[in-house]
Amino acid sequence: MNQDTNRNTRFTRREWRHFVDHMERASTGKTPDNHRVAEMGDAIYYAGKSIPQAARQELKKTITPNIDDDARVYLERGEASIPAIIIDDEQARLVDIDGVGKHHPRKQTARYRHFTVREAVMWGDRWAGPSGSVEAWPAEYKFTFTGGEPTLLYDLIRSQDGEAGISLITRALAKARMKPPLAETTWADRLGRTNFSKVWGIRADYVTPRDQVSWLKIQHRNLRVAASGGFQDTKCRVRGCRAEENQEHLVSCPGIQRDFWVSVAILMNHLGMSVTNNSKTWLLGIKADGSQVSREEAAIIFWAWRCLYAEVVRARVENLDMNPSKAYANLVRMAYTRVKAYGAKWYGWYSRQHRKKNAKVIPRKHRDKKLIKTEASAEYRISPILSDEFKRVCLRQ
Repeated sequence: MNQDTNRNTRFTRREWRHFVDHMERASTGKTPDNHRVAEMGDAIYYAGKSIPQAARQELKKTITPNIDDDARVYLERGEASIPAIIIDDEQARLVDIDGVGKHHPRKQTARYRHFTVREAVMWGDRWAGPSGSVEAWPAEYKFTFTGGEPTLLYDLIRSQDGEAGISLITRALAKARMKPPLAETTWADRLGRTNFSKVWGIRADYVTPRDQVSWLKIQHRNLRVAASGGFQDTKCRVRGCRAEENQEHLVSCPGIQRDFWVSVAILMNHLGMSVTNNSKTWLLGIKADGSQVSREEAAIIFWAWRCLYAEVVRARVENLDMNPSKAYANLVRMAYTRVKAYGAKWYGWYSRQHRKKNAKVIPRKHRDKKLIKTEASAEYRISPILSDEFKRVCLRQ
C-alpha cells in the first residue's frame, strides 16, 4: 500500500494526508481535525520511507511456485483463487475442495500461464490454502518452543523455522499436565514396589474392548464392589466367607482362590504359560520375576476378571451365594469361543483374497501361539488343552 502502482512511485505526504482524511470521514461521518490528519498522514509516510531498500526489492520478487506435474497450486486472477493440479507444461486440472480439505477433480482444465500461480500448502493429503494466506498459516509455519518444556500454549510461537508439528505439541502438553494415577501409590503400599510403566503397557490378543473393562478398573482401583457402598450387605457372597468384599478380597478369598484362581493358574501352566498364583499377577499383571504378562496371558486374565465380576454381580443382584466354579466355566467357554473367532477371522481374510494375483498368507508372527496354531493357508487348530478343558467343564453341563 506504500507504493502507487499506477505511477510506480511511493505515495507523497499530501496523498497520505488525503487518505487519512477520507478514512476518518468514512468511519466517523464527521470532518476530522486537520492537525490529527496531518500527524497521522506524516507518521504513515515516514514509516514507509524507513523500510530498507533491500526489503522493498524482496517484496517485488515474483514467487516461483512448484509447477511440476501433479503439483498442487492455486490459480489467482483478480479476486478469484482456484485450486488446481498441474497435469502438463500448459494445463492444470481444476478441483473442488470439500469441507475437510479433500480435493475432487473437475472436468475443466485451464492454461495456468494465464494466471498467477501460487503453491498450495498441504496438511498431509488435505488442502490448507494458498501459500502465505491466513487459512494456510497454521500448516505452513510450525510451532517452536520459547524455552524448555511447554506447559501452556503461551509457551509456543509460530515461526518459519519452527520444529514442532501439531501432534508433537499435543503430546508434549499432555505429558506436562499428566499426573500419575493415585492407584499407583495405593497398590505400591499394599503389594510392594511395582514398575507401573509395565502395568500400563499390558496388551492382549483375542480380547474385545468390553472384555478389558473389569481388569482395567481393578488396575485403576475403581471397580465397584460391595465395600464401595450402596449395598445393604458388604460381606463376601461366597458360602462360608463373611469378610468384607473389596477389590483385593476377590483374589484373596479362600473360596474364590480354591474354585477359581487355582484353576486359572493350572490351566495357564498346562498351556505353557509361566504364571504363578499370586495377588500381584492377578491384580496388576506383574509376575514374580517382575516381568509383565504376555499378550496371551493377559487375554486369559482379562477374561478371568470379566467372568468373575459377572458372577459377583449376579450373586449380589439375585441375592444368592456366589459360585466361583461357574465363573471358571464361563472363563473357559469365553476363551474357547474368542480363540475360535480369532482363527475364523484369519480364515475369512485368507479366503477372500487367496485366488488373487500376489495373494498374501498369514504372517508368521500370527501363526505360532499357545492357544491356537495357524498355517500359512489359514487352517487353524485350537490348543488341545483348551479344547479338552472346554469339553470337560462346559459340555458336561
